[in-house]
Amino acid sequence: MKVLFTRFSATGDIVLTTGPIDYFHRKFPEAQIDILTSPGGEELLSSLPYINKFHTVPKGSSLLKIISIYLKIPSYDYIFDFQGSLKSQLVSLFTKAKYLKIEKHSRERRAYVKSRKFKSLLTDHVVQKYAKVYLDEFNLNIPELEKLRPRFPNFKPQNDIELPKKYIVLHPYASQKNKEWPYFFELSNLLISNNINVVVVGNGESHFPKEVINISNQTSLRQLFSVIQNASAVVTTDSGPLHISVAFQIPTLSVFGPTTKELGFYPNFKKTLVLEDNDLQCRPCHVHGGNTCPLQHFQCMYNLSAQQAYNELHGLLLKYKN
Repeated sequence: MKVLFTRFSATGDIVLTTGPIDYFHRKFPEAQIDILTSPGGEELLSSLPYINKFHTVPKGSSLLKIISIYLKIPSYDYIFDFQGSLKSQLVSLFTKAKYLKIEKHSRERRAYVKSRKFKSLLTDHVVQKYAKVYLDEFNLNIPELEKLRPRFPNFKPQNDIELPKKYIVLHPYASQKNKEWPYFFELSNLLISNNINVVVVGNGESHFPKEVINISNQTSLRQLFSVIQNASAVVTTDSGPLHISVAFQIPTLSVFGPTTKELGFYPNFKKTLVLEDNDLQCRPCHVHGGNTCPLQHFQCMYNLSAQQAYNELHGLLLKYKN
C-alpha cells in the first residue's frame, strides 16, 4: 500500500501530525508513506524514520508551479489530506488515489465561539481529527489520545547553545496577541528567586530580568527543538512550542486565555497542565485567539497570576520528578 499524507502549515499543526502518522505506521508497518508538505514541514517531519519520500511546495508558489509539482507526484493508493485547503485538495485532480480529507468543523467552531452552539461536535482533539481521516476507511476504532501524542523518535539535537545543565523554558509569544500571557516577567522573577535557571525562547520582543537567558529570535528550528528537549519543564502560550514540548514529553504548563478545549488544540496528554479561568463565560472569544479583547478587559489572562503559574509548575515538577 502506498499512501501520501498532506500538511503544509503551520509549525504546531505539522508537529501534531506526527502522532497520527506514527500510529498509521504502527498499524500498517509495510505501507510506503510519503509526505506532501512545505520545505519547513520536511524539516519538522524528517525525524520520522519510516518516511519514504517528501514532495515539497515552497511557500508563495504560483498555481502553475503547484500544478507542475503535482504532475510529477507518482500514483498512490490513498491520499490522506490533513490540511483540507484548496491547495492541498488540488493534488487529488492529478492522481487516481482514493482521496480522504480532514473534517475540521470550521463552521461549527465559529458558531461555538459566537453563540456556544455545536459543543457536542467539538469534543475531538485535532490529532483525533487527523487520525479519523484514515481510521474510518480501515474500520479502526479511535485509540486513546496518548497513542496519538506527537513524537520525534529520531530527532538529532543541535546542542551548540551553551546553557546550564538544568533550566526551565519560558515561551511568552504567540501568533495572536490575545494568547500572550502578561505575567511571564513576574514568573521568571519567582523562578530566579528560587534558584531556578530560566531560558526564554521564541520569536518576539519581551523584557526579562538580567539573570534570564533570553535567546529570543536567536535560534534555528532545530536549536529551538533541542533547547526544549533538554529542559526540565516548559511554560508556554497556546502555540507551536507547546506541541513541541508535548512531543518530547517534557512537563509542560500552558496558559490558555481566549481559546478553550473545544477548539481542538488543548493538551490533554501526560505531563501537561493548563492554567486557565473556567469561570469566565466570554471564553472562547475567537477561533484563533484574536488580537484585541472584544470586551476590553482581558480578564482571561489578567486573572491568571504569576504565583498561580509558579504553584502549578511546582506541582507538575514534583509529580514528574526524575
